[in-house]
Amino acid sequence: ISPVKNMLVSPLEQSYKIPKNLHANAIVVLGAGSYNKNTLDGDSLNRLVGGYILYKKLHLPIIFSGGYATSTRSTANIAKKILEQMGVNSKDIFIDNKSFDTNQNAIYTAKICRKQNFRKIILVTSAYHMKRAVMLFKKHNLDVIPYPVDFKESHSYNVYSYLPTLGNLVISTEALREYLGYIYYKLVFFL
Repeated sequence: ISPVKNMLVSPLEQSYKIPKNLHANAIVVLGAGSYNKNTLDGDSLNRLVGGYILYKKLHLPIIFSGGYATSTRSTANIAKKILEQMGVNSKDIFIDNKSFDTNQNAIYTAKICRKQNFRKIILVTSAYHMKRAVMLFKKHNLDVIPYPVDFKESHSYNVYSYLPTLGNLVISTEALREYLGYIYYKLVFFL
């Protein structure tokens, strides 16, 4: 139900606020997956739109990181095509189409940043995913400005908010997965 979903996702989403200082060398957008029809899933699309809005405002290169896809094309390749169709110059788009998780996103993005001499990045991902993403990107020596998007928390309750829904179950599951992933990487990297 909505109150339980909010209770789970709220601490994650409140970890970082949208920053005012956006002085960086590049925008990094983390993918979340795609479908067989060569389209991005909802979280990936929301993240991509957030990155595109920053691109239009700041005119910085975009790195889209995400290799996992159920289609024959990687999530990053699909995102690149969408960005080009939205008018982003292809020379401003860099992709990582090898990564399968957030740690690999950080590893492959760090390689791109070193090669391109990008010293500071704006990291765009879903608000519930930001805490773990920032931890991993910093672990791989990236100077990160967190820019959360795709907020899932909502406190506009009505009678239907107290009935179970698949959407609330999905978001609750994503939140639990984030907690487990955060704990896992804390144990692996910091013990």
